[in-house]
Amino acid sequence: MFLFQDCSQGVEEGGGGGGGGNGNGNPPDSTNYPCAKADSLENATIFKTLMTGLHTATDSSFEFGYFLTPNPPFTNVGINSVQGNLGAPYMPDFSLNNPIYGIFHSHFSGGMSIFSPADVRTLYKIYKDGNAAQGFTYAITTQTGSYVLEVNNVQAFLQYGDAHLQDDASFNDFQWGTYANNYISESGSHDGNEAGFLRMIGNENMGLKLLSSDGNNFDNWKVKGLNAYGSSINLPC
Repeated sequence: MFLFQDCSQGVEEGGGGGGGGNGNGNPPDSTNYPCAKADSLENATIFKTLMTGLHTATDSSFEFGYFLTPNPPFTNVGINSVQGNLGAPYMPDFSLNNPIYGIFHSHFSGGMSIFSPADVRTLYKIYKDGNAAQGFTYAITTQTGSYVLEVNNVQAFLQYGDAHLQDDASFNDFQWGTYANNYISESGSHDGNEAGFLRMIGNENMGLKLLSSDGNNFDNWKVKGLNAYGSSINLPC
């Protein structure tokens, strides 16, 4: 298990501890206003600063990330860093004892241009254990773009995860069957993998929503969808 390295404490970033509109410690569904997350990210100073720094790590040969943890009395944020192993396209294993505000990490050159199967499984584990605090944000940055994966239907996501992500056998089926065979290619283009990911979360009823920001521009986030031709588009807000 990975032990967090505390890099900074007492950074002002709103208030409140763990949220809970669904009875399991996770934040409530975000279906009422589809662009609420995009709007909030454009004003999140800490998020934009950390993502800007992470984008420089996409030129490295390892993944790098940050965890945001509440500091008592839950009006400050602790920023904790984690670095993957050289050449490994995934973050080290970790455990959480309390809800967190977010996880942001980089994918280096040659890695996936979109959220990987392991990334999706990590998000499921966080929600399964009730460790997503109110306002939780799950983000990646790559050399070709940056994304946020939002859970907008917690029940649907947990149901999908229970069936396809929870144990190793079902996860292998998801990784090599559903993900790799049907929707996304490791050597695929940025646009192709983005559209494939959108088809996957829609066709599989995963309860997820994808937001994107071009490259290292973290001031402008858009909710993504598919047009009638199956291409990725920005949805109106």
